[in-house]
Amino acid sequence: PYNGNALDAARNWELSPFSKGTSVDAVLDTGAVYLLLMFFIAIISFVSATMIIGLRVVNTIWQDEATYKKAEFLGEKTSSLKRLVTKQMALIFFFPVAIGSLLAIFIINRMVDITSAAQHSGTITLIGVGLSLVAIVVDICVFFALRRKVCSEII
Repeated sequence: PYNGNALDAARNWELSPFSKGTSVDAVLDTGAVYLLLMFFIAIISFVSATMIIGLRVVNTIWQDEATYKKAEFLGEKTSSLKRLVTKQMALIFFFPVAIGSLLAIFIINRMVDITSAAQHSGTITLIGVGLSLVAIVVDICVFFALRRKVCSEII
């Protein structure tokens, strides 16, 4: 029944579970390497993007400081000015993060599908979604800290 099969391990049933385990371990190792690499790249990108966006927001608000002072002098309420500053900051702050998170999830999903870790793509995609949610939560925290500082200094 084993004609043409030159592998002893394929004929020996006792070794079959070990070969399956080794295959699964190799796939998990490959998936973990991709995940760690993507996580490292994501951290570097997120930190640099947050710094660039934060500096852009602060610079834009400080350039508009004279306009805010004139509006306050003309009778605009402080709460209305804070809402205006929040809307300006939110557009600049959250749009890139939302688009970047969606793209990161799709990229991770596609990379996993074309590698040998395709059988664990659901788990790795969920981890990517979780990391994107963590990035969004951190971005929200940075946004409110920056908003508080800008509003207290400008208005």
